Amino acid sequence: MTIPPLKDTEKPALFRRYPVLEEHLPWISLTKTPTPVERLATLEQELDVGGLWIKRDDMCGCGYGGNKPRKLEFLLAEAKVKGAKSLITLGGLGSHHTLATVACANRLGFQSSLILAKRPLSEKGKQNLLASHAMGASLSYASNDVFAGWMIALVYMRLWRRDGVRPYFVAPGGTSALGCLGYVSAAFELAEQIQRGECPEPDAIFVAMGSMGTAAGLWLGLRLAGLSTQLVPVRVYQDFRTNPFGLKWYAMASQRLLSRHIPNFEKVSLPTSEIDIIKGFIGPGYGHITTAAREAASRLSATEHIDLEYVYTGKCFAGLLEDVEQGRWSGKQIMYWHTYNSYPLQALSPTKLSLVKPPKGFEKFF
Repeated sequence: MTIPPLKDTEKPALFRRYPVLEEHLPWISLTKTPTPVERLATLEQELDVGGLWIKRDDMCGCGYGGNKPRKLEFLLAEAKVKGAKSLITLGGLGSHHTLATVACANRLGFQSSLILAKRPLSEKGKQNLLASHAMGASLSYASNDVFAGWMIALVYMRLWRRDGVRPYFVAPGGTSALGCLGYVSAAFELAEQIQRGECPEPDAIFVAMGSMGTAAGLWLGLRLAGLSTQLVPVRVYQDFRTNPFGLKWYAMASQRLLSRHIPNFEKVSLPTSEIDIIKGFIGPGYGHITTAAREAASRLSATEHIDLEYVYTGKCFAGLLEDVEQGRWSGKQIMYWHTYNSYPLQALSPTKLSLVKPPKGFEKFF
């Protein structure tokens, strides 16, 4: 079921650990892995830690980085296997997930339909929206989350009638039992890098947590890889969605998926007591920019010349800095898992983004 990879790409570490999965799980290469692990040496000197590291998933994609392409390698391969011609996904205005889906879908010949829910729209978010529009995605605005659900159903039926086959629905954030495997694999990839001596085993990994797929996959993968690293998610979405019970649900769903295909699969225990979610950095709500996020982004940029945005990664790094500066990780090895895209958006668009007009119905946001 594996679709032949692009040139100069590796199969996921998950397949190296469990080769039998290649016969059962759909996958197509959309990333360049392994992504680098680097020491943040300048900032490390300012903090009371034994080591400060970064996992550069901002560089993972073939044209678009961040945490979404790892998930989409499994999800869009499943869409191909099912014969879909169109994709539907949901995100907030200016969503990185929806843009990543369009960028990856275009490589594979899918048409994308995006349902964009009302959220604060930053300048970077406006660029994401224009890039999605420039790449030919169909954009629909939902003024609230209930209306978004209705729109998904309506667009789904319209595309089914038009294409003659069901469109493929990509869950928000790419978070599903299958999508989470992208980060189960990423944890195995990190274990291989530790074994090669590229970095020490971290005492803690900080990662932004919105739809929870990245954190759930990492948690499961770390335990399956035999690492004792503590996962420290920083919440960037309301706690009715991002909580230890939801995180465990996704991790266990992915573990059940693996157990169906791996003979003598040894399941791991995932007690919610292991997870200490950092709160207090979301601000007024999802998508709102906070002072702490701005300051954290400025500090990382000034010391290490690495960019963050303010909705996910800036808030995550702000949580890391406060946790470290409170002395919780004195002398420990800390890793920040970078989930932002570092590739220029202009490379995705056939037209200069400065010349792209806002899509119909979205003019009021510009």
